[in-house]
Amino acid sequence: MTASMTAAARFEFRAFAWQFGLPVVRLRQAGSCSAIEERRESYLMAPGARDINLKLRGNEALNIKELLERHQALERWQPRPTHPLPLSGEVVAMELFPALGLPPPDPPLDCYDRPALTAALTDQPGAVVVEVLKRRHRFELDRLKAEYTRVWFNGAGLTTLAVEGEDSQDVLEGIRLLALTDYHNVSYPRAIRRILGLESLPGDWLEIL
Repeated sequence: MTASMTAAARFEFRAFAWQFGLPVVRLRQAGSCSAIEERRESYLMAPGARDINLKLRGNEALNIKELLERHQALERWQPRPTHPLPLSGEVVAMELFPALGLPPPDPPLDCYDRPALTAALTDQPGAVVVEVLKRRHRFELDRLKAEYTRVWFNGAGLTTLAVEGEDSQDVLEGIRLLALTDYHNVSYPRAIRRILGLESLPGDWLEIL
């Protein structure tokens, strides 16, 4: 299958908490809700996968984002071209498994639908597929995009609030506007690693997730 075009890199700030108070109030006051959606995704995790975000969007596509840099409180992520499912053996062996820090499947297949891909991944030591349900409210905030999302990781529920944009100063201003300056910037892969016990929590995790 043919990959889609690459989107522009964006600065992101994402916080997780059991629930948000003032930041959600500020978001609803300052922004306009552009969409409400529910989506099931599967995040692909492995011990050697760092600074990479890999997920299956339902039975439709593989999405990959690569962390380019950290700038103050922000992370700048670059999406790679999206690959529709099923995946070719070349994409799995030359892009997906190397991104996870895994050796290519042996024996390889010419084509991988979702069940075949899941089986190939979970056959690798330490590799897991985490099922995620997102109920997302998308907002437009001047030159920024923001979201408030209820998310379940293999059934474990949290909420997340995120701001992103191409200009770092715009995003930093958005963080201040939404009263998020006391929260940690935690990407989806890092949140999952912490939930799975693959990464330690910060010392003040009881106050700030």
